[in-house]
Amino acid sequence: MEQHFIKYTYAFFKTLVELHSFRKKRESNEGQSYVVEYSSSNFVIKIEKYFREFYVSVYKINKPDHEINLFNLLEYLTQGAEKTPKSDYFRNEKDVEECYKKQIDHISTVIHENYILINDFFSGDSYELRIEEFEKYWRNKHPEFYKKV
Repeated sequence: MEQHFIKYTYAFFKTLVELHSFRKKRESNEGQSYVVEYSSSNFVIKIEKYFREFYVSVYKINKPDHEINLFNLLEYLTQGAEKTPKSDYFRNEKDVEECYKKQIDHISTVIHENYILINDFFSGDSYELRIEEFEKYWRNKHPEFYKKV
């Protein structure tokens, strides 16, 4: 099967390249998995595809150990907001190509609508403090992930 999802991903990043000077950092396409990373001057967007689903994470340049799922970060950054962006895998979509298009379009829209928030999180001297606050928020929200066995 031809991998049309790659052209959808390129189309999405073309806009980021043009608007925010992103550059392709890495790309890997092996079997059922695909990964592409694009970087700005402050952070990296990483999109991974496994089977029919795309997962998006972000991290500060040269700090891949602090990779954060995009939607988890936006949940944190938009606390108290009327609307918080959520991931959507369009699992009910029967046509695989349409599923890919819808996912990439959704991801693209969320990033473009929240670009300033995301960029501000990774910019400036207080990044380490912001990442600590995010981790504290996430541990409090999901203590089940941190239970000792």
